[in-house]
Amino acid sequence: MTEAYCDSCPKAKWSPKPGDLVQIWDHLGPNGRKTEFKTTIDGHGWLGYVVGDSTNPKHRAAGAVRVICFGKNDDPSVGKIIDVNVTWLRKIDNSSDILKVQSDSLSQNR
Repeated sequence: MTEAYCDSCPKAKWSPKPGDLVQIWDHLGPNGRKTEFKTTIDGHGWLGYVVGDSTNPKHRAAGAVRVICFGKNDDPSVGKIIDVNVTWLRKIDNSSDILKVQSDSLSQNR
């Protein structure tokens, strides 16, 4: 799997593995640390588990992994599997690692 920088990890590099709890975080959008862009990526703030590398060869080559996010469907017991580039993932080891998405018009549907 591809390595990524992890804010919540003591080491600078982190390779997501199946079973890792992660948060999708757009660090360049208005709710991230920087404000270079006015919109955030789909899934910003969602929590999920890494289930493996992307099954799409182009996404996999670009560093995407498959993440299953729960509570984002009509039936909250069913997960939504999405491809996410590892640079948009934060590893969650403790509940204190979870960042809160600021409430605004951009994140209302997330």
